[in-house]
Amino acid sequence: MEIAEIFERYTNAVSQIYLYQSAIKTNAKKELEELVMYERSLDEILELKGVPLSAHNMFFFSAENGKPYFFAYKESSMVDKQKAVVLHKNKQYQWLLAEVYELFEDFIEEAYALARDKDKNFRNLTDDGNISISDIPSKNVEGHLARTEAKPEKPHAILNHFRSKLPRISRTEKSNHFDVNLRLAITLVEQLRHIIVHNRGVVSNREEFIADIFKKLGLSEKGKAARRDREFIESFFRSEKNAGTILLLEIPTNPGMPFEVHIDIFESLSRYLLAYAHLVKESLEAHINNLGADG
Repeated sequence: MEIAEIFERYTNAVSQIYLYQSAIKTNAKKELEELVMYERSLDEILELKGVPLSAHNMFFFSAENGKPYFFAYKESSMVDKQKAVVLHKNKQYQWLLAEVYELFEDFIEEAYALARDKDKNFRNLTDDGNISISDIPSKNVEGHLARTEAKPEKPHAILNHFRSKLPRISRTEKSNHFDVNLRLAITLVEQLRHIIVHNRGVVSNREEFIADIFKKLGLSEKGKAARRDREFIESFFRSEKNAGTILLLEIPTNPGMPFEVHIDIFESLSRYLLAYAHLVKESLEAHINNLGADG
């Protein structure tokens, strides 16, 4: 197995998620358009103005006697329906982002397992219980992957090791095409994934969330770089009304244009992961080729 194969498998999986996102976007747009058309038809019937668009009696059956237990009654106006479509779309994008990040973690683990297989000197001293390099048992990539998956503090321990063994990664994290701290971007997506999975995509305290990321990376919260990093993180919490909600929806850049032009937040975050994985792939590929040249 080669790193190019691992990278291709990873990008193929991400491409499927991009197709899911496209389908979600298309369906949400269609729903909103249908609601607008329905609203226009209602406007022609003056008696229906102000009447709820839908009403729901919500219940479940008692486990003891099977009787229905009514726990809520909800009416929805046209505005409520439109908001529900948008919020549901954002919720779906959140779960896609969580999946994209988990695929990235899988790639990092597989890349590290391959590096160990190709170069015994690549391992971290704690990976095999501090035994000497000459005593490392011979394994295939799958065997090394089993060790890697059991590694504590992954993927951070693996990424830190990549940085120490492959200086190209550290350099590019700081200076890159995106003009962002790529290490910060990866950690941000990781923390967003954690909030999506464990707290329904809502950050309880934005200041604490940002402070935790700075602390995790050992970054100072003062100075020009800190202000830029903070602005980068806060750009994913755009609404003051829903201050802690992770918003991944598209941002229109010129609503007056006859065709849709927007910034795709979901794709922007996903591309940081893709670009970082590609950087690992290129750096590791060069390292492995150098081993062959030296041999």
